[in-house]
Amino acid sequence: MGCSRGGGAVLNFALENRGRVGALVLVGSAVGGFGFDEEPPEEWDELVAAEEAGDLERVSELEVRMWVDGPRRGPGVVDPAVRDPVGEMNGIALKNEALGLGEELELRPPAATRLPQIQGPTLVLVGEEDRPRPLAAAGLLERLIPGARKTVMPGTAHLPNMERPDEFNRLVLDFLEG
Repeated sequence: MGCSRGGGAVLNFALENRGRVGALVLVGSAVGGFGFDEEPPEEWDELVAAEEAGDLERVSELEVRMWVDGPRRGPGVVDPAVRDPVGEMNGIALKNEALGLGEELELRPPAATRLPQIQGPTLVLVGEEDRPRPLAAAGLLERLIPGARKTVMPGTAHLPNMERPDEFNRLVLDFLEG
């Protein structure tokens, strides 16, 4: 199971280690090599400026807005019990990236070109309020992974496991027990 870039890592592991993965749960998953044109988010210019200035706190704040709120919800919609821990985790990740830790390795050939090779049951979860790219990636995963099942979780953005943990856990357990 992996969420976001973690989903991309799990997907890459499954492709490189066929037969060692019994089932996959991909949540708002990244897909290496997936080309998708979308307008940059409205926060993009401010995000780039904050990155160039080394203002990691502002970068984290903008990324939380992009990923937790999604493109259609304001900051007051999502419970602070979700927003605050995401901000803390994201801040740690940004500091680690600035130190050169946790560098992502690219799979060659990329996952997007190898999805039909995935073996075993696959559940693709995505929040209906997520950004366009993860929503499109979820559709790609459902289409190209044999037997994959996609579920769109209403009222959630990029982290449905945090916004609706009981519903998320029920979906995952039902899938794994099925």
